[in-house]
Amino acid sequence: RRRHTRFKCDWSSDVCSSDLPEQATGPPDTLAADDLPTAWASREPDAGEEWLKLEYERDVQIAAVRVRETYNPGAVSKVVAVIEGGAEIVLWEGTEPPGEAPVEVEFPVTQVVVAKSVKIYLDKRRVPGWNEIDAVELVGHDGSRQWAQGATASSTYAEAGLGVSVITGSDLLNGR
Repeated sequence: RRRHTRFKCDWSSDVCSSDLPEQATGPPDTLAADDLPTAWASREPDAGEEWLKLEYERDVQIAAVRVRETYNPGAVSKVVAVIEGGAEIVLWEGTEPPGEAPVEVEFPVTQVVVAKSVKIYLDKRRVPGWNEIDAVELVGHDGSRQWAQGATASSTYAEAGLGVSVITGSDLLNGR
């Protein structure tokens, strides 16, 4: 399914991997519209509802959530803020506007919500194939912009054990 050529690396643990939720942390690094390992992908395509939860450095009154989709965009069905204690507040719900990958879709927030975590829900039946997310930016009413620092997901393609690439930083430095 994939050509594993680029990876996000955690040099402190000397591990690089692809397809994990962590691929959606930090600024965008998937520049092309393609099935690439630098964006998060769920375990199965067209599998119904999936979610990607992102954590940010600090709480902010949320003005918008910007989602960068890099493969088969259009499956986002709901965006929620996750507040302390784990409760979810719906920021947006509906049918995502159509777009061609790579695309950044902004979901404006109309109510007052302060949080440092958001969850993106996808209805993968809406758009066939893997629906991949490269980055999610949290925009504050104060003008601040934050890229996610941590991420978890309902599933990841890496769980499938198909084409998963986990290599060490030493392997990369030694050309393996």
